[in-house]
Amino acid sequence: MTFPITGLYAAPLMLIAVALIAWVIKGREAAKVGIGDGGNDVLIRRMRTQSNFVENAPLLLIAMGLMEANGAAPWLLHIFGIALVLGRIAHPIGMTNKYPKMPFRFGGTVSVILLYAVAAVVLFWQTVFA
Repeated sequence: MTFPITGLYAAPLMLIAVALIAWVIKGREAAKVGIGDGGNDVLIRRMRTQSNFVENAPLLLIAMGLMEANGAAPWLLHIFGIALVLGRIAHPIGMTNKYPKMPFRFGGTVSVILLYAVAAVVLFWQTVFA
């Protein structure tokens, strides 16, 4: 079985992961911190941004793949994938110091919560009623 739609959205998410890794490395070099955060607020923010990505993107991709394997409509998978990618782009933007009210962070967080809820409902429906 293949997962072409999930794969389509996994690819940009992997590039976002690479960018976040590089962002943390750059922060470590600037703060001269090899392990931990050294109490540096900028580095802490970068590390938490990367951690948030790692905590959420993989599980949502797994859920997306399960929905695809269970026969979810392509339109649903594309909406899910687009929301996932945009939310995972918005969150790091909101975690920078350029946006003190953090609307991008809020948008990224809300998108993750909504995607978890959608995936749970769809997977439950597919498993119990299909």
